[in-house]
Order: sequence, then C-alpha cells, then structure tokens
Amino acid sequence: MMDIVSLAGEDGGGTSTAVCNDITSFRPILYFTERKTFRFTIDGIEYTAKEDMTWSDWIESDYNTAGALISKGNIRMRITSSDRDGIICYSDGLIDVKPSDIINSEKLYEIVTTDE
Repeated sequence: MMDIVSLAGEDGGGTSTAVCNDITSFRPILYFTERKTFRFTIDGIEYTAKEDMTWSDWIESDYNTAGALISKGNIRMRITSSDRDGIICYSDGLIDVKPSDIINSEKLYEIVTTDE
C-alpha cells in the first residue's frame, strides 16, 4: 500500500506531494526562520533585541547586557552613574513597561529612579 504525503514548501507557501511506499520511513524536515534583531535605547544606551521580543524574553536572554530584572511586576535596572535602582518607563508618558510588553525600536525608554 502506498501513502500520499503533502509537504509545505520551505517558504511556508505551496505544497508538494510525495508518494511513499512505507509511511514509517518518512522523515519530515523542519525549517526555522531566525527572527531579525534590532537596536533600541534605554536612557540613551543602545541594546539589542529580536523582533516581537517581550521584556520578559529580553530579561532572560543573552541580549540583557544591562543586568535588568523583573521585580514587583516592573522591569528594573541599576543606574551605574548614580548607583541607584530604577524602573524602565516609556519616555513619552512615563508609563512603566510591563514584562509582557513587546520591545519597540521606535519607542524611547528611560529609567526612573525609585526610593526602594
């Protein structure tokens, strides 16, 4: 008995059809697309992130060269010039970024110091 198998093309479009004598010998090939990186700034210092990366993803990645962390639902960083902690905010309204927010290269971010 022969089985007919449809495969998606490498680019995610179109399909091709293969006829297999033994479906157990069929080995699918997976293709992964690497997300592009971009630069963004926090208090004028550039950092790198991947497309559609959330702050939580960035914190847990190798791109977090600033040592930022999540604390009390906020993204916190140490400000080396003043040796104080601060919360990362959007500079166009001083709204705290949330761990689930997607990092946007077109937004400006700044650190607002806290007394904690």
